[in-house]
Amino acid sequence: MLTELHEVAAGRVDEYSIRMDLKKIFAGRNVNVKLDTVQKIDFDKKVVEGANESYEYDYVVIAKRFKTNILWN
Repeated sequence: MLTELHEVAAGRVDEYSIRMDLKKIFAGRNVNVKLDTVQKIDFDKKVVEGANESYEYDYVVIAKRFKTNILWN
């Protein structure tokens, strides 16, 4: 997978034109992408309690949302 970050840095393309859809990236790979606010994680039961629902998992990747004035506000 190639990125176009260098094109954004050079001002040749708009930052929003290079966004990648996580659901498309992981399609067909037995990965479920869930965007939710985590309330609690029970590592023993392998359950993440989110603001919208609870999620059972085999493996979990936890990523903190960030905000930057450089890319993807």
